[in-house]
Amino acid sequence: MPHLRHFARAALLALTCFAATVASADWPEKPIRLIHNGPPGTTADNIARLVADQLSAQFQQPVVVDAKPGANGAIAADAAARSAPDGYTLFLGTNPVFAVNPHLYDIRYDPFNDFVPISQVVVAQNMLVVRSSLPIKNVGELVAYAKANPGKLSYGSSGTGSMMHLSGELFQRATGTELVHVPYKGGQPARMDMLGNNLDLMFGDLGAIPFVKDGRLRALATTGPTREEAMPDVPTLQEVGLKDYSVTGFYLLVAPRGTPAPIVTRLSNAVGTMLRQPDVRQKIVAMGNQPAGDASPAYLAAALRADHARWGKVIKDAGISAK
Repeated sequence: MPHLRHFARAALLALTCFAATVASADWPEKPIRLIHNGPPGTTADNIARLVADQLSAQFQQPVVVDAKPGANGAIAADAAARSAPDGYTLFLGTNPVFAVNPHLYDIRYDPFNDFVPISQVVVAQNMLVVRSSLPIKNVGELVAYAKANPGKLSYGSSGTGSMMHLSGELFQRATGTELVHVPYKGGQPARMDMLGNNLDLMFGDLGAIPFVKDGRLRALATTGPTREEAMPDVPTLQEVGLKDYSVTGFYLLVAPRGTPAPIVTRLSNAVGTMLRQPDVRQKIVAMGNQPAGDASPAYLAAALRADHARWGKVIKDAGISAK
């Protein structure tokens, strides 16, 4: 009875598509869960809560923030990947979760096949800071000191494979210097050790700005292609001679693979609406980030692929290992 089996499969597919269309039209009818991979109270958590508030206001449903830190974001990503693809579970992650983790860790999720991209949300760069007790006032002096004292300067990061770590790795390769990488479980513990004079420098997030302003840390440069709006007097590494140096991270919104396309489109449009609001943009800048310039799923997918290829090469060439 091959014709009957074929008819049955076709009928089932039609019913499934019809059900998905109806569900998409009615979505959302209940609270949405927004998973993120940062500890409570961090920049990741603050961004997640901002996104949750904005989506809740637009969709008239509660958006509940669910923080799942650990394993360089793999715990949160795995939880999101295993959730029902019905639009009621979203994941706000950082680009290393998708572009770096596959090259370093044994992860259970597939960064490209287990998720559907929704939108970039914010873009962030790091800032090269040194402890104020070091006799170093600019990047040129740092390079000269590091070359005269190979292996003597230590730099902290939020973990192996983080943007802080890879920023430092690229710096060494660009300048011919040798620094000692000290990974921490988060950027805050690393910064606290810097303030206690137990670390020499960091390619840290812009949470360091208050400590730069009170003189406990010294900012030498930022890692992105343009100066940071919150620190306009601090040059980029490109400006001080590292012509090809550029490292930016970003927060992105994805959903489990199979989430209906109409829901993904509505979410992407909602993020775009959010990012055009002046008060939201001001809040993002106040956190030390910049609003994403393109909220389309296609842009996000291309950015992730490019990052995956770039950092895979850096990790391989540098022999970086998480073990």
